[in-house]
Amino acid sequence: MLPFIFAGLSVFFVAYLTTIERYGVKDSDYMQERKDHALYYMLDGAFGNDEARLWFVENGQKVNLGVTYIAAVLNFVPRNWWPEKPLGAGPRLINQIRPGSYVIGQRGNSSLTTGWVVEAQMNFYFAGVLLVMVLWGFFANFLVKVSDACRNIGLKLFFLVSSIFLSSVFMYGEFLGSLTRLLFVGAPLVLVAFYSSFFSIGRRV
Repeated sequence: MLPFIFAGLSVFFVAYLTTIERYGVKDSDYMQERKDHALYYMLDGAFGNDEARLWFVENGQKVNLGVTYIAAVLNFVPRNWWPEKPLGAGPRLINQIRPGSYVIGQRGNSSLTTGWVVEAQMNFYFAGVLLVMVLWGFFANFLVKVSDACRNIGLKLFFLVSSIFLSSVFMYGEFLGSLTRLLFVGAPLVLVAFYSSFFSIGRRV
């Protein structure tokens, strides 16, 4: 029992210090107010995005039918090539709550981070929430098993890091940003896997 209590307190302590460090990067009234209420903003950073679900209940919601996921896939298409390219979940959410907060080309745009649960509800109501939770659990577990079976160190790290990454962004992230970050994190590991396999084949020849 004591190890679990110690682990829980350690996570809490690290999260608190991370929050203090996050809002200590520069001096301003905005940053100082958040440092003075670090405990609240630590919890809000982890679970505050779920307030959007309460807003949906009280105000109704628009159904996006998978558009935010399509936006993630199209993220690498430059917007000057396709000005009407779909927006991700964050801009869509803020525009529903406060219309006009995010307009392409507008200065001072603001957005909201949805989390995967809220984004799933934005697209497919509560059925989407259940579906994304099941798929996330299955896929994260699958990546761990694939990592265990890999002999190539680069691929082993790629699949393991991918599983950890998916688990860490589940509550506080959106699909577009998560996919982009995963590609940037995973690309070097895939290159390591390629070169290690290449040199391994060369030594055998």
